[in-house]
Amino acid sequence: MFDKDLCPSCGHPKHVGAVCCAVVNDQHDSGLYTCGCTPEKAIKADDGKASRWDLFAWDAVPEVLEVYRYGLKKGYEEHSWRKVEPKRYADALMRHMTAALRGEERDPESGLRHIAHVAWNALALVVLRRPGAG
Repeated sequence: MFDKDLCPSCGHPKHVGAVCCAVVNDQHDSGLYTCGCTPEKAIKADDGKASRWDLFAWDAVPEVLEVYRYGLKKGYEEHSWRKVEPKRYADALMRHMTAALRGEERDPESGLRHIAHVAWNALALVVLRRPGAG
C-alpha cells in the first residue's frame, strides 16, 4: 500500500484530478507516473509508443469542465455537443480568443474566463474533426 497523495516511486505529490494519478490504465505496475518517474521494478519496451500523460495540463481540466457544466445549466443535454457542426465551435473559439486578446478576461454571459471557453471549443474540434467523425 502506498500513500495516496504521493508518487510511490519519488514521493512527488500527485495531481491529476479525481484519477489515481500515480498510475495509468488502473495498473499500479504500469510504469508511467505523472511526475515522470518510472518505478524501479517496472520496465516496458514501448519507446515511441507510450503517451506522455505526464505532459498534459491536468490543472486546466477543472476550469474547462466548468464551461461544459455551464452548457448543462443552460439546458443543453449531455453529449449533445457531439451533434453540433464543427464550424460552430470554430466560430465560438475565435469569438472567445478575440475577446481574450482584446483584454477581456471573463465572458459576460457565463462569468468564466474566455480562455477556458477557447480550450473547450478546441477540444470539441479535436474530437469532431477527426477523420471519419462526420
